[in-house]
Amino acid sequence: MSKSVTAARRYLQMLEEASLTRGGQNDLFVGGKVEAEAIAEADPLREALDAISPDELSPREALELLYKLKRL
Repeated sequence: MSKSVTAARRYLQMLEEASLTRGGQNDLFVGGKVEAEAIAEADPLREALDAISPDELSPREALELLYKLKRL
């Protein structure tokens, strides 16, 4: 299963749980902190960047990593 599908399922589950605890559908025109956090949390590029230790990379490893991140 692709990472984007997994992230979408986590986001959907978070929305459904939030809806159940608040007793209904949220206002569609009000942006919420919960949604923004879920999007940032589910971002594979952000996860990959967080895992990098730039001081420990050789120039060649850094170049390969840039190409990998570009594909994300």
